[in-house]
Amino acid sequence: MSNVMGIGMVQWLSLNGQRGKYYKPFFKSSRAADSLVSFPLFGSNPFDTGATSIVTQYDVATNAASQMWNRALAFAANGNADEAERLKQQVIRSCGEQVINALGYQYLNNGYASLAIDVFSRNADAHPHSWKAYYSLGEAQGFRGDTLSAIVNYNKAMNLTADSTTKTNIKNKIARLLG
Repeated sequence: MSNVMGIGMVQWLSLNGQRGKYYKPFFKSSRAADSLVSFPLFGSNPFDTGATSIVTQYDVATNAASQMWNRALAFAANGNADEAERLKQQVIRSCGEQVINALGYQYLNNGYASLAIDVFSRNADAHPHSWKAYYSLGEAQGFRGDTLSAIVNYNKAMNLTADSTTKTNIKNKIARLLG
């Protein structure tokens, strides 16, 4: 199986299978299957040997979300829009706001603004009271050149935050878009 972006899962497992470090779920579960699950630890770089990396549960969750979203993109590219949408909805439902936001920034930082906007839009819909969700959406829209939409979402973010430093930062972003 190969992803739209990155290496295939078989290659990843062969690279990471000998690292000897495994993440065990931090939660206790009554389901036997949950207690048997372990994941090879990895950071943001799938080729990382793990020798000097510090990997958190957050990293594992973000990379798992990325894998599933990439599978959805592969389904969409092969004409299976229903399965693609189902997988995207599953990611949104199963991952927290912070993980979804990190996923969006992975796409944005790698030059995939349209993909990032899709992720951030879904995150804002799922978390309508989060200033961070709207801020990130505005940032991706501004990066893509959609100034009007960026300003609308920056204003939503500014209305949702109480922090004066964050409000000042957002005002500066809006001024740069208008300037």
